[in-house]
Amino acid sequence: CARALSDSFRDALGPHANPLPTLSVGVAIGHMMDPLEDLLRYARAAEKLAKLPDKNGLAISFHVRNGGVLSFRAQWSANPDQFIWKLALLYRHDRVPDGAAYELKRIADFYATCTGDWATSALKMDAYRSLTRKAFADDEARDEVFDLLAGVNSPSDLLRFTSALLIARRIADASPAARGPNGTPSISQPSGETA
Repeated sequence: CARALSDSFRDALGPHANPLPTLSVGVAIGHMMDPLEDLLRYARAAEKLAKLPDKNGLAISFHVRNGGVLSFRAQWSANPDQFIWKLALLYRHDRVPDGAAYELKRIADFYATCTGDWATSALKMDAYRSLTRKAFADDEARDEVFDLLAGVNSPSDLLRFTSALLIARRIADASPAARGPNGTPSISQPSGETA
């Protein structure tokens, strides 16, 4: 929905504006029992996050019941909607081990205070090593996660990736209506995406 809004905005204003105005979209996900004023506050905070630091982005904030917040933000040009969707599909089909995101977060926290070129290469090696030890459903699933992890070059990048993993996990699990009989996936996919 957010991607369709962004594309429609660009198509409608593109021929009439120079430079093209930007559209930032913030999506807040909360619990159905959260007060409406809290949900509205979450949405406004997600919208602000979508505009930082360079506007024209999508931000997703997942508010958990214990008060924690998972946030992910990227510019539209990086296809954040497709990125989250790919991760959610991997989780929905039980192709990614549950502990992978938490292990990567521990690695990011460890390297957060390290500086220098060695830290970047060590961070990536540790992340790949950690994922190699995890029990993925198949080699193809592990390779897909490796491909998505390729853009990670710093502890903050890895934290952003782990937030995306955790949000995707919750999106994949969120709707019982999205699953068919016996828990099998039955959601439709955006055009161009495959399971």
